[in-house]
Amino acid sequence: MRDKQKLLQDHASTVFEDFCRQQFPDAARYWEGNLELDLVRIERHNEAEPTVVVSEVKLKRLTTAQRRRLEAELEDKWERSALSRRYSKVRFEVLDSGILKKVRKDVGSARRRSPTRTPRRG
Repeated sequence: MRDKQKLLQDHASTVFEDFCRQQFPDAARYWEGNLELDLVRIERHNEAEPTVVVSEVKLKRLTTAQRRRLEAELEDKWERSALSRRYSKVRFEVLDSGILKKVRKDVGSARRRSPTRTPRRG
């Protein structure tokens, strides 16, 4: 029974990571040897140098202490990666199940907007 629960949790976590990556068009998982970053994307804001956003994804609601620990682990992983030598501007974030509220809110507001009507040809 425990093996089935672990399998289900692992599968749900993978699906959630995929969902989070879909929220950002240029996001991808990054692998380098035994180093894995769940989500890496590039933000460009009228600046000469882009900002790399490195995210850890967890399928649960995290406490502030858990977030801090994961951010520290992310920074450590980043420093060991080859990407850290290519990009100097970086931002770290932890995405947990709270992102679902934001997505639900965005979808809800899109539904409340009145649809645009196209004139009928006839």
